[in-house]
Amino acid sequence: MTTRARLHVLRTPAAGLVALALFAVLASASGAARREAEATRTVHLALTEKGAARWSISGDSEQGSLALNYGWTGSFAFDVPAAALKDPAHKGLSSRAVGTLTGTWIGDYVGTRYSPPNTGKYHCSYSGKNVSVKVNGRLVAGPGAKHVTLVLNRGSGKTVTSSGFFPDKGGGADVSCSNDVGTEGPPHFAPSWLFRDTLTDNGALSNSQATIVLPASLLPGGRVSATFPHEVGSVNSALRDRLTWSNTGHVTAVAR
Repeated sequence: MTTRARLHVLRTPAAGLVALALFAVLASASGAARREAEATRTVHLALTEKGAARWSISGDSEQGSLALNYGWTGSFAFDVPAAALKDPAHKGLSSRAVGTLTGTWIGDYVGTRYSPPNTGKYHCSYSGKNVSVKVNGRLVAGPGAKHVTLVLNRGSGKTVTSSGFFPDKGGGADVSCSNDVGTEGPPHFAPSWLFRDTLTDNGALSNSQATIVLPASLLPGGRVSATFPHEVGSVNSALRDRLTWSNTGHVTAVAR
């Protein structure tokens, strides 16, 4: 056998070992990447909301006002993909969890009606203390790269109800009125609508869905704040009574 042939025989097994080692490294890296993509981390999310709502009517048919101070807390445990947490924009983030909201509020509704029905003075007091409900929570990326969105739906598990968030009356909510006006709960900023007065929220009724946009720096473990809700406006027309309203809340979210 020539020297060249002998060298070829000696080198061939070594080349095979190198190839096998390279394959093992690539397989290990691929497996690690797959495990990382499949891995999740539990993110505990705590929410605290404080708000103040005011509404008034002034005209020939009625003079009245509503004042409501409210607050609620929420807690969730989301299993979030580890890859979405590492991405500053949290691309691909979509996680669901059942959580609890606990609300407290106090309000006063007072005025006079000059025309039917229920002509005359009226007065209601509203209150709720540590009223708890189960809600479905969904944590998703966006809008944009600087935010994440928390969507709340009344209900638990796969069940979503249309009966509202906190009860307006009963179930821990107290209503005391001088006559029939306002006996079903606050006519504006109702607890069942999570203290909002708008009819829709991203295509769903506001008594069944609440969408809260938070800074993306909340994840993986941060403390952020946002305005929710923000409802300010007025209607001043010669054809109807003057209406004014102001409702601003602030929510603080802590993830750990």
